[in-house]
Amino acid sequence: MNKVILLFFLLFFYAGDAAVEIGGPFRHSASAEGNSENHKFKDIVITEKDGQYTITGSCMVNKGVFYYSVEDGHRILIPETKVRVNNLYWTSFKLAISVPNKPVPENGALILNLYEKNRSKEICDQVPVVLEKNKD
Repeated sequence: MNKVILLFFLLFFYAGDAAVEIGGPFRHSASAEGNSENHKFKDIVITEKDGQYTITGSCMVNKGVFYYSVEDGHRILIPETKVRVNNLYWTSFKLAISVPNKPVPENGALILNLYEKNRSKEICDQVPVVLEKNKD
């Protein structure tokens, strides 16, 4: 029985790595240990108050640069924004994001995309994080 519970917990925990939903302070890890496909961002913590989001975490990115954007699944609410960090093995980052006061579409979500770009300027190592989900 304990093995079944452990298996269920592991499946539930790792199935949620594709997108993270928050409702207050929340910790998310998208590290090499938790997700073999993405090893650029980890320990993501998001807090929200009145449409103001604070995102902290650690990243290991090439040339000390990563990008983010915010969308609702249909519209880009915050266009691609470049972030410079220290070019260390793992370095911490903090983002303060104010989302325009636009309603989230029915059955929609407010999504923060964290990512890098390769030499061809294509998006790679993307981590989508659900900031808000419409419950209608």
